[in-house]
Amino acid sequence: MNGAAPTHDIAIVGAGVIGLCTALALQEAGCRVTVLDRRPPGSGCSSGNAGGITPSAVVPIATPGILAAVPRMLSDPLSPLAIRWSYLPRLLPWLVRFLRAGTTARVAEISAALAAILSLAVESWARLLEDTATTELWLRQGLLYAYESEAAWRAVQRDHAMRRQKGFAVETLAVDELRRMVPALSRSHRFGVFIPACAHVVNPQRLCGRLAECFIARGGAISEIEVTSILARPEAKPRIIHGTGEIVADRVVIAAGAHSRPLAAAVGAPVPLDTERGYHAMLPRPGIEIALPMMSGDGKFAITPMQEGLRLAGRSSWAALPPPPTTNGPAS
Repeated sequence: MNGAAPTHDIAIVGAGVIGLCTALALQEAGCRVTVLDRRPPGSGCSSGNAGGITPSAVVPIATPGILAAVPRMLSDPLSPLAIRWSYLPRLLPWLVRFLRAGTTARVAEISAALAAILSLAVESWARLLEDTATTELWLRQGLLYAYESEAAWRAVQRDHAMRRQKGFAVETLAVDELRRMVPALSRSHRFGVFIPACAHVVNPQRLCGRLAECFIARGGAISEIEVTSILARPEAKPRIIHGTGEIVADRVVIAAGAHSRPLAAAVGAPVPLDTERGYHAMLPRPGIEIALPMMSGDGKFAITPMQEGLRLAGRSSWAALPPPPTTNGPAS
């Protein structure tokens, strides 16, 4: 806001990284902001991600040929994808839209939209972390993709070509260059690509905690309450319903991740959102040194060096909330 713009009361539902960044931006614009979440800041999905800030992620998940690959992924216990079959009837409408988004024309449109947004990512994070004195929680080291099989290497050439078309440097590496960058790599890795434009966070949950502290220090408020619904009528301010009462605000921002769908539907916005449960493993003493973020091109998972060890992230399952964890093989 510019000049003497009026102050608004804004409530943000969700204290993950999106909710906290939104809160800080609105606060900087002169708004009075309250963040609502049933859990402490950053303790949900924002604590367990791979930590990547990847402006080169301009390749949509749904691409031509995805339908043919899904049965193989679901039958492979080491695949990064699992679906709870009991949830499939509810998931089917979303899956149909997902597959329709995989046409050549739609992929080009979605990729262009992603590039327009993601081109701002690294510099926007740089400004935010400088402003909140949290620059020690990220590194700009780029991202390495490593491939063992020639089949996996050939399968990603279209994706890397799309990144190059969007202006990203995508450096093809010879075997000896791979070894030089990551000496701990097994000799089975024969192909590699390095993208310098990427960065990563070394402790996602601590970052969220620091952002929350900065938000509170600047006059913001965070309440640990569980929002159950939102009532919105044209003639009245939105009412946020929670376990022990309600809160009234001029504006409401829904940033509750997988829990956003019913809240959005309650205010008349049936967004095509479904539930993806992500998984990660932390290795406090991995026994090897990985000095920069990597992607396993064959396994489709991220390997990120963090303050507390080495994080492996990438497996996901589609199921209703709240599902029990999927420990191995396809979900049922």
